[in-house]
This record gives sequence, structure tokens and C-alpha cells, in this order.
Amino acid sequence: MDNTSKKGGRLTAVERDYKKSQGKDLFIKGFTLTNISEIIGVGVKTLSGWRDTDEWEKEKEQIILFLENIIRRKQEKNFRKLLIVNGDVLIV
Repeated sequence: MDNTSKKGGRLTAVERDYKKSQGKDLFIKGFTLTNISEIIGVGVKTLSGWRDTDEWEKEKEQIILFLENIIRRKQEKNFRKLLIVNGDVLIV
């Protein structure tokens, strides 16, 4: 008998890992634990435990910092190009 078909049944290791990965991806994209719970069918308490144990918040912050750094560099590069196009000698 498949335990996952029962309400509150335990997930197999493969199912758990897959749902944990889905949950983490959604969390990093900005979904709340309540929203994630509804989408992937895992309890908020379980998601909260996974978030804390696997440090999803820390990873989310690192990704945000990485993306902000890329955006900042691109803006600086574009700004430098504008200075050169406008004939300014100053390059920041």
C-alpha cells in the first residue's frame, strides 16, 4: 500500500528530497511557507523545519546579494560607457 496516498502519510526518501527541493526553490523565489505548503502539499511545520535545518534563508540572502552585485556591476559598466560617449575624461 502506498503511504503517500494517505493523509499525513510519510514520504519516501526520494519524494521527500524532491519536495524539499521544490520547497526551497519556491522559498528562494519569495513564496511564503503557507503558499509553498498549498502548492506542494507539505505541512508548514515540515517546511519550517527544512528551512531552518538546511538554512534556506541564508542561501536566499546569498543569491540576492549575488544578483545585486551583478546588477550593480552592469550599471557601473553602463555608466562608464556613458561617460566615454559623452566625451568626459573621468572614468569612475
